[in-house]
Amino acid sequence: MTYYNDIRSIVFDFGGTLDSNGVHSRTLFFEAFLKYNCVGIDDGNKFQEAYSYSDQRVIKNKEIVGSNLFEMNYRMCHHIFEYLKLREDVQVSKHITEVQSQHLKSNKSLLEELSKYFRPGIISNFSGNLDLILKEFELADFFEFTIDSYYFGKSKPSLEIFERAIDILQLSPDKILYVGDNIERDIIPAKKVGMKTALICVKKKQSIADFEILSLQEIIPIMLS
Repeated sequence: MTYYNDIRSIVFDFGGTLDSNGVHSRTLFFEAFLKYNCVGIDDGNKFQEAYSYSDQRVIKNKEIVGSNLFEMNYRMCHHIFEYLKLREDVQVSKHITEVQSQHLKSNKSLLEELSKYFRPGIISNFSGNLDLILKEFELADFFEFTIDSYYFGKSKPSLEIFERAIDILQLSPDKILYVGDNIERDIIPAKKVGMKTALICVKKKQSIADFEILSLQEIIPIMLS
């Protein structure tokens, strides 16, 4: 892995990466609904439909542009309950927020350390409130730039959103490491534009990523060895 010594910037995905250590947001929500007995283990396909409905609705209606983390999760859960015709339980959105908060807080020292040596950034499919959430958890100062798809106008896996990051950094793409949890939306397009890639995942998948990590903490020994 000696060629990673040339990396000058580390760019992160947000949802599923910085806020949940490799667990996709949809999975995190499903696990919370299971925990509070709102759905059953066999309801995965229906829940996926409900999650997609909620995700599209909050973006289309600009419902969470000014929302903090809990407010965002509450609105997302509201529409999932609505789609599934279930009685709402605020404990679900509270639980999701607590899990994400723990990860964001624990990653603060990591980001602070990496920002001393690299130029961190974020490319995320988000809802217009990414910068607000970064400020909420005192993480904003560690990033040189953030690209929120809501404002950019295109979402991953569009190559344009990755090319925008390259333009901002003014670096050769092979000097940029992109870290994400989704092979189709993160790893494949990042590699297509020439970036190095790291897949964060719960279990190793032998993907096309340059390397795979089980925790963001693994970046430190890899990049600073």
